[in-house]
Amino acid sequence: MITLYAFGPAFGLPDPSPFVTKAEVLMKMAGLAYRIDNTGFRRAPKGKLPYIDDDGERVADSTFIRWHLEHKYHVDFEKGLSTEQRAIGWAFEKMAEDNLYWALVDARWFDAANFAKGPKGFFQKIPAPVRPLMIAFIRRQLKRTLYGQGMGRHNHFDENVEAAENPRDMSMIAMLRCWPQQAGLRFHAMPQKPPAVSKMR
Repeated sequence: MITLYAFGPAFGLPDPSPFVTKAEVLMKMAGLAYRIDNTGFRRAPKGKLPYIDDDGERVADSTFIRWHLEHKYHVDFEKGLSTEQRAIGWAFEKMAEDNLYWALVDARWFDAANFAKGPKGFFQKIPAPVRPLMIAFIRRQLKRTLYGQGMGRHNHFDENVEAAENPRDMSMIAMLRCWPQQAGLRFHAMPQKPPAVSKMR
């Protein structure tokens, strides 16, 4: 059975990471049995989640997980789509993951109100005396990452404007007659019987 390493439920969601969610949706779409382990972050091959362990083979990153499932299990997540339709789906995916995601990170971690309601809860298990130091350390790391990506070089007004462009872009894609079946999102192809899932804590 495949093991999917995740963070675990937070914010009322199965997982706070959109990439972990993506990986789990791929597992469900493929109809494969899998289990979830929320204790694997420290062993993550690339220092981040998600990753899977498939019979001893570890695959990190949601996109590489998708390719692994396609190649090993001969799953075609875009069956019936033309080359043009596959390109539309890929463009939409990369827009959401490589642009909108970073606006989400900034809003979640560096807006004081959002941070208090969300990510601050990640640190509750850390001893109180060192908790502020750990929070400051993680936020500095994220700030450097955002600066390197480019989003962190803007002021918040610029970031809000850029983030606002993404829903507009998504709306334009959604207006195409190829949405969603022809844009690479085969929600209609979910298996009738859910795959077996077990959770490890």
